[in-house]
Amino acid sequence: MLGPVMLLAIDVGNTNTVLGVYEGRALKAHWRVETNPRRTSDEYGIFTLQLLQHAGLNPGAVTAVAVSSVVPTMQFALEKMSERYFHCRPMFVGPGVKTGMPILYDNPREVGADRVVNAVAAYEKHPGALVVVDFGTATTFDAVSAKGEYLGGAICPGITIAMEALFKNAAKLPRVEFARPPHVIGKNTVHSMQAGLVYGYVGLVDGVCERMKRELAVPAKVVTTPLVVTALTIWLYSSLTKIMLLLLITIPAGNLNRAALPVASVLPVLPAEPANVVTTPPGAILRMVELPWSDTKIFPCLSGTNPNGKLNRAALPVPSLVPEI
Repeated sequence: MLGPVMLLAIDVGNTNTVLGVYEGRALKAHWRVETNPRRTSDEYGIFTLQLLQHAGLNPGAVTAVAVSSVVPTMQFALEKMSERYFHCRPMFVGPGVKTGMPILYDNPREVGADRVVNAVAAYEKHPGALVVVDFGTATTFDAVSAKGEYLGGAICPGITIAMEALFKNAAKLPRVEFARPPHVIGKNTVHSMQAGLVYGYVGLVDGVCERMKRELAVPAKVVTTPLVVTALTIWLYSSLTKIMLLLLITIPAGNLNRAALPVASVLPVLPAEPANVVTTPPGAILRMVELPWSDTKIFPCLSGTNPNGKLNRAALPVPSLVPEI
């Protein structure tokens, strides 16, 4: 008896390759390994068999292989691996493959397979207008219409290569850890670099997502790829929307339930009513799942109160950039 029929899904990125085994719609196991185009089909085949066996899965039950790859030189090795070790021809996501999602790009053949499968998977889980963010070697932002059409997006350097570019091209700047500094205003070179890397990248993600949502002109959700919980995700507390989307946590009555978080000890404590900060009433926190901004975090330098939960847009330095609540 071979047991249930299973699908081996392979997502080849520039830095990492993710493998997952599905039984029907259920993900049974998944692994993240280094992308190495120099490996042969036999190396990948034996390695994949070992991963399956270690997870207690029967390799003989794998009857289909699907591949999304942004590394063309990997295609031949993965194709031969699939044919020899799983006795089937793999399906490579690419031009001509019917995903059920119209690609409204100037040249649909230019859209990377990773961006297409991200959009399709996000729309399957969250039907409606979406902004899909994928943190990888490059960070990609993809917009999906409420009708399930791929509209396009934005591509920017991933945090790792952005850091590497800084280290390599600035002779006097040291290599630093990607860690949240004590303050945004750094008092030494290391903290200044960390402040720029962490809060700069948070600002990039928040800013692109907000502008895309405005351009969509309809209520849209922001969905990120499941990175488990990375340092970047934790530091996105300036926009609680993204933390909640990733951790699938709800915020009852405006209170963040730290005990419900898998990383409660590292999530910063947010005071209920910070001094000298424009705030919103507890009920507004619930709406932040749909709104990308937390007024409390965006305007920490503004003194004043927020009676009746209304933000005085005229008093802000950039009122036109603040969404209507």
